[in-house]
Order: sequence, then structure tokens, then C-alpha cells
Amino acid sequence: MAIDLRSSELEHTFIKERICSVEKHFAEISSKLSTYNKKLAFVRDSGDDLAKVILNFASKENLNSSLRSSLMQFADLLIAIQEYRDAQIQRTDVKVVLEFANYNPICKKAKCDLKNCFEIRVKEINKKNQLEKTRGKNPTNWQKIAERALSQAKDEATQTTIDLSKKIDNFERQKIEDLKHVFLEFIKIEMIFHAKAIELYTTAYNTIKNIKVEEDLKEFQSHFRSYTSPHLSMEFYDAKGNSENHADHRPLTQNKSMDIPSTSTNTSSKTSVQSKVSVHTPNSSSASLSSKKHRESKMSDSPVKQSPFKAENSTSSFGSFNESKFDFGDHCL
Repeated sequence: MAIDLRSSELEHTFIKERICSVEKHFAEISSKLSTYNKKLAFVRDSGDDLAKVILNFASKENLNSSLRSSLMQFADLLIAIQEYRDAQIQRTDVKVVLEFANYNPICKKAKCDLKNCFEIRVKEINKKNQLEKTRGKNPTNWQKIAERALSQAKDEATQTTIDLSKKIDNFERQKIEDLKHVFLEFIKIEMIFHAKAIELYTTAYNTIKNIKVEEDLKEFQSHFRSYTSPHLSMEFYDAKGNSENHADHRPLTQNKSMDIPSTSTNTSSKTSVQSKVSVHTPNSSSASLSSKKHRESKMSDSPVKQSPFKAENSTSSFGSFNESKFDFGDHCL
């Protein structure tokens, strides 16, 4: 009898551990999948916010036409991707998370059936023990009653054991099939989303790739030139686009600037020479043997341009020679 009770207890313990393991791990899987979905919902909301920011920027970008159109298309594609992500979250909640969450009552029912079966087995064992005690006392009526009760308890225990065995088998089968089905659904949902996401991201890649940088830059430059003076804008963009030509023109400009003082120097030297000539060249009217009054009147009628160098050159030998010659002539007269 003790062997039967012991084997029944071991069987009960084994089945109970299996059911408790399923209940515990399925609850953890359901919790982690729920957390996974919450994070996907956060990514979805962040993607919507990102798309809104890009749309706001594109709506206020008036100078770069290709950039604006590409960004608006890119934002629309991001919104479409988040729509597919939302569908992914909803399907995962219904077809995956809830399936694991529904195993909690199933496991509780299996444990309850196991408990009832074990109680029936214990009842059978107790009836058998009672029959053994009755046989020891040898009362005929009590023995027949005990044998009849034992037979009923044995039939009930046998039927309960068969039912429990079927239920445990069904539980194990359902567990395996549900795991297979649920994870296949989960993988299918992920594949559908990522296939759509790859398709949309490919379109978005080509959209961003079609941004025409040079045309947008020219559009900006033409608009920017309207705010600046024509001369300044031409110098700025010529210096930016033709740096080598700018370097070649710089020495030429310096040469021109250096030629200007030389020209002024030549002009001043010519003026000084003319002044010196005007100072040192004797007047033809002074060379004649006329009177001093007649010479002075002649010089007053035709004034000679005074040079700034006259004061300096008046003490030269040639000037003193002319002055002494004129004085000598006046003296002779």
C-alpha cells in the first residue's frame, strides 16, 4: 500500500511541477512581450514626432526646391512606416501577448484536475486499507460492504486516472502547439512589418538621394545676391569660385598702384626741370643793350612763373654769372 501511495505522490509532484513551470514561464514571456510592444509604441510615437519636425522644417524651406520636396516625401514615408509599426503592435497584442496570458487559467484548471485526481487516488488507497482491517476481524457483512466500497473506489480512481492522463496529454500537446503557432504568428508579423519597412525605406533612400545640391545652392546664391550690392556680390562670388585668377590679378593690381607714384614723380621732375629752365634761362629782352627802366618795364609786362626752387638755385654759379653780366652791362650804359 505504501508503494502505491508513494508512486501516486511522485506522479502528482512531477505533473504539478510541469504545470507550474508552464504557468511561470508563459507569464514571463507574456510580460516581456508586453514590454516589447510598449517600447515599439514609444518608437512609433518618436517616429511620428520626427516626421512632424521634418515636415515643419520642409514647409519653411523656401529657397531649396528639391530639398523641400524630398524632405516632405521622406516625412510622409516615415509616417507610413509608423502606421505599419502600429499595426504590428496591435497584431502582436492580440495574437501573441494574449495567447500567453490566457495560459494562466488553463494552468490553474490543470492543477485543479490534478488535485482532484490525487484525492480520488488517496480515497481508493484508504478504502483498500479499510478492507484489510475488516478482513482481520473476519465479520462477513462488513467484509462484503468493504469489498463493495473498495471496488467502487477503485473503479472511480481508475477512471479518474485515465481522465487525468488524457488531460495531461492534452495539456502538453496544447502547450507545444500553442508555442509553435504563437511564435510563428509573431515571426510572421515581424516579417510583414520589416518587408513593408524595407520597401518604404528604399523609396525614402532614393528620395533623399535625388536632392539636387548644386541647383539648390544656385537658387540660394541668386536669392542672396538680391540682398547685396551688385559690385560686392560679384567680388565675393568671383573670389570664391576663381581663387587662382584672384591670385594672378593681385600682382597686377600692385603694379598699377606702384605705377601711380612713378607717374607723379615724373610729373614733378618735369615741373622742376621746367622751373629750373625758367629760372636759369636768360630773357632775350635782358640780353639787349637797353636801359634798366626799359628792361624792368618789359619784365613787368611778361611775368616769369616763379618756381619753388628759385630760392635755392639763385646762389648757383650760373645764376651769379648772369647777374654779374647784367650788372656789368647796366654799368656800361
